[in-house]
Amino acid sequence: MIETIPEGIIVHKDGMILYANALALETIGETCIESESIFTFVAAEYHETTKKRLHALRQGDPVQDTEIVLVTPSGRKLHMDIGSLLIDYEGTTAVMTLLRDVTEKREMERALHQSETQYRLITENMSDLVCILERDGQVRYASPSHQTVLGYAPSFYEGKNTLDFIHPNDVEPARQQLRTMTATSEPLTLEFRHLHHDGRWIWLETKIQAIYEDTGQLLHYLTVTREIMKRKVLEKQLKHLAYHDTLTDLPNRRYFLAYLEETVARFAEEDESLAVLSLDIDCFKQINDTLGHDVGDELLRQFSTRLTDVLRNQDVIARFGGDEFSVLIRYTEAEAPKRVAEKLVTALQRPWQIEEHSFVTTSSVGVAPYRPGMSTKLLLKQADLALYQAKANGRNQYVVFEDRS
Repeated sequence: MIETIPEGIIVHKDGMILYANALALETIGETCIESESIFTFVAAEYHETTKKRLHALRQGDPVQDTEIVLVTPSGRKLHMDIGSLLIDYEGTTAVMTLLRDVTEKREMERALHQSETQYRLITENMSDLVCILERDGQVRYASPSHQTVLGYAPSFYEGKNTLDFIHPNDVEPARQQLRTMTATSEPLTLEFRHLHHDGRWIWLETKIQAIYEDTGQLLHYLTVTREIMKRKVLEKQLKHLAYHDTLTDLPNRRYFLAYLEETVARFAEEDESLAVLSLDIDCFKQINDTLGHDVGDELLRQFSTRLTDVLRNQDVIARFGGDEFSVLIRYTEAEAPKRVAEKLVTALQRPWQIEEHSFVTTSSVGVAPYRPGMSTKLLLKQADLALYQAKANGRNQYVVFEDRS
């Protein structure tokens, strides 16, 4: 999927490149850049901001898309929009960066200052959507590409306010960002849904630049826009992959820990109690060793389905790895965690039918109720200790953690 998408992609860890897809290599002008430092290609003036950005990403802070300059081996400077996120790559946490070449856009913007005639020649022969907006947001000029991308003739837009075509839920966020623009601002990037002539909503990414006279008087806005539906689909897929287990499609450890932290942080506002259940398949290794890993994998898939069928929609189930699973439940009755654990132990004893094999497994469950002030780390540890106790007691049962300190 990554090799065929229309975006350059580089995966890197601690500044060293682990992987680059074909489009990224073609953009940079190299055939292989693995094991090289990303700073070999990042223009020197962007080194510090790039380091700070990567540090923020590792800390889990929000990182916005930004623009940097890459330098090719031939010395050519390329303006790139980049977006980055953490991914699991071959067993390690790495950074995936998406590259979008906007060099053509930057050249077009410079052309605007030189000659509006020259500018029109460029805009009428490019696939991106180009608009000149009056200070009140009315469209003065729309490029011919609007007809191809959005189904409206360019003349249809002229004299209308561009916000009239944006999805109602995206209008106010766009207004708030636009209010921050000043004469010294960098171009602002907006993402929003735009109405297509056939009634669909199309995701667009717009770079908007305020154009000022030498006196500081605002002349108009220049917008350069591209359709990003494929990118939005890809982002959704990548986000799903980052937070879900590939075998069972359940949330993974990363998702569960983040959700648990958020839930505990809001605990004081809730009227419900919380508990974590830790469970696994007794003697799962024996299944793998005797029946094979294919049967073991299918057992994990069916096990996950059975958990989903037994538990409520609001209960969060995650596969932590191997045959280890965790469940977060909310409840109002004190006995609810025990009832849930009993239900799981009973349901997970029903026979499995995988290929020509019919067999029964049992499961052990550890239950840890949340107490105000507990850390999520301690809550998970107590669930694990309860699980170990259930196994020590003979398996095929549940144990509720009791603090004897």
